[in-house]
Amino acid sequence: MRTLMALLIVISIMSLNAQDWLPFNSIEGNIQTLFFNLENPYYTMAGTDNGLYIDPEVQTEFVQTNLPVVGFAPLDDTHCLFIMGDGSWSDGIYQLDLETNQQEVAVYSPWPYFLEKDQSTGIYYAGAEYGLYTSEDGITWDAPGDDEGARYDIAFWNTDIAICGEYCIYHSADGGDNWNTYTTSQQFTDLAYNSSGTLYGVFDGVSNSSGLWSSQNNGQNWTLEFYSDNLHCVNWNWCNYLFVGWNPPVGTTSEGIAMWHPDIWELEYMNSDLPNLQINSITFHPLIDCENVIACTEDGVYMNTTFPYGTEEVTDPKPALELYNYPNPFNPETTIRFTLERPSFCEMSIYNARGQRIARLIHEKLSAGPHTIVWNAENVSSGIYTCRVNAGGKQDVRRLALIK
Repeated sequence: MRTLMALLIVISIMSLNAQDWLPFNSIEGNIQTLFFNLENPYYTMAGTDNGLYIDPEVQTEFVQTNLPVVGFAPLDDTHCLFIMGDGSWSDGIYQLDLETNQQEVAVYSPWPYFLEKDQSTGIYYAGAEYGLYTSEDGITWDAPGDDEGARYDIAFWNTDIAICGEYCIYHSADGGDNWNTYTTSQQFTDLAYNSSGTLYGVFDGVSNSSGLWSSQNNGQNWTLEFYSDNLHCVNWNWCNYLFVGWNPPVGTTSEGIAMWHPDIWELEYMNSDLPNLQINSITFHPLIDCENVIACTEDGVYMNTTFPYGTEEVTDPKPALELYNYPNPFNPETTIRFTLERPSFCEMSIYNARGQRIARLIHEKLSAGPHTIVWNAENVSSGIYTCRVNAGGKQDVRRLALIK
């Protein structure tokens, strides 16, 4: 496996050229999901309808499973977890040895939907037709009760966790220690928090309520964003752009992928040059410096780094706060610099790749002029983090690479 530093060198070269939709890598087929492990060692995984690819960015190895692989999670330096199934006796959570490619079942469970690790608490979550599985170490799992019902997707933001079940949302405000259940009129199957804590939910299928919905209170109440049949997935990237994708039944036309502008209630479609419009999932590459979005389709994985920008006009290309840090990559300290045009209340926080705030560095009024602050990440694992600063009605973000 390659080190994170080696990959950063490759990515920095890639980021010099913005492109339209291009193949993200050489893998083909019906790609269900793409996973980036930001811990050390860094690696990527891709799940297909009959197996998984190990490290498809540089040196691809394929492991056949004969079942759809729908999710991944890191385990240790030489193992990862994946979840697969389509209703067979072999459905469940598996360990994969990254050196030998051997698989070992951890839990059998029919019709699995997701597998995620909460990077703040280290708790693993897996959703399936019969309920929610949890684990503190990824090896021993707590099984759901007899009447829990399906768990379709999970989303994280700070200490908030939201899980969509059968016409309900399960929400925890304290990292999973306590849970509330909110009944919904919509059957959500895909969830995503944006960086501000707004929860978005996809109501799939064809009905009078199918489309994209949003909640400002973690799933208690919902507001319709737009109606649309066969909407399938929603996600956002580190620049806080929101993307949606469609995957209708075979034989029907797909609307592909679009950027949703909630401020002006407008969809901007991004289908030009995209070879396949059947979108299984949407993600982004956390290591590339330019804005990007990745579509996992039924005919491979494609990346776009050229975005439409709606009706907003860019009048000042200079970064509002001139946010900068050095060194980058760093271990374990980096100095963050920014400039205020006038005295302002300032809030600066560090977020992990899931949009969860892991540190608040500034929360006070500051004078005009340059400012510096040192972030010591000694107790944080290797990975890519986002520094976000808000001051004087302006905002700026910068990604920080911690390599230990």
